[in-house]
Amino acid sequence: MVNLGRKVQAQTFIIPLFNAAVVTRSNINLNGNNVLVDSFDSSDPLHSTLTGQYNPLTAEANGNVATDSSLVGDVSLGNANIYGHLYTGPGTASSSVQIGANGAVGTAAWNATSTGVQPGYWAGDYNMNIPDVPNPPAGTNALPAPVGGNVILTNGSYTISPTDPNIGLPIMVTGPVTLWVQGSYSPTGINVALTNNANLALFVGRTSGTGDSLTISGNTTINQPGLARTLQLYGMPSLTTIALSGNVAFIGTMYAPEASATFSGGGNNTDFSGAIVVNSLTMNGHFSIHYDQNLEVNGPSRGWVAKSWVEQKYP
Repeated sequence: MVNLGRKVQAQTFIIPLFNAAVVTRSNINLNGNNVLVDSFDSSDPLHSTLTGQYNPLTAEANGNVATDSSLVGDVSLGNANIYGHLYTGPGTASSSVQIGANGAVGTAAWNATSTGVQPGYWAGDYNMNIPDVPNPPAGTNALPAPVGGNVILTNGSYTISPTDPNIGLPIMVTGPVTLWVQGSYSPTGINVALTNNANLALFVGRTSGTGDSLTISGNTTINQPGLARTLQLYGMPSLTTIALSGNVAFIGTMYAPEASATFSGGGNNTDFSGAIVVNSLTMNGHFSIHYDQNLEVNGPSRGWVAKSWVEQKYP
């Protein structure tokens, strides 16, 4: 007697949470002067500094920008330079994209010599699910006492209120840390070490309600110099406003599906290095977003946000 059987092999795909420089649920308005979106690779010394930061001299053109919205007028690029592709919601026509006389979308060569959208660099079929952020694990209900004017977090989880007496101090992270600020937050500086597997998962807001904000202004530096994958900011459902202004430098990722984000000022070469997923984005002044392509390999996966996540479109 011969036993016959069938061997079934299942293959699991890990879809990165950040596969583009910018993803929004609704509108994108790039209204400033010299607004730029491009890319680099923190794992490749040919396309970053020796320590993995953005280098404008070796930047690449994978700074893709996408919106799930299909409403006409929800994408206004002004005179921005997007070194990468542009994706809009299902059923949209290229005419739905508003672009200024000096705006450009495409390769580095296209941006250097042409305006408008390079043929083949726009698609109107972007369709994806952007779920809210689940609750992080509960942790210690107070930050440790400061040392030398800084709050030093070596490891573990913290769940604190915006009234914690040490929340207004700069934070130094030297190991794996989860920090949940249950309300509005205005950090005065965050530094994540490049050793000892240091990383910070920062949650801002509450599980319900509305009106919480994240505000970063002035010359505040967040994770500089650092790597985008070691600082992950997650906006809880109540986080509805994100504002970066002045000469801010932010290196990390932002996933805040309910938040309307406004980036203004700028002038720092770093500006924002990493990737962002928000409800809407407005950029004013001189501001740049530099997508770290290494997030597709070493960044958080979409399964972390929702195990039932179904990605309908992956450009």
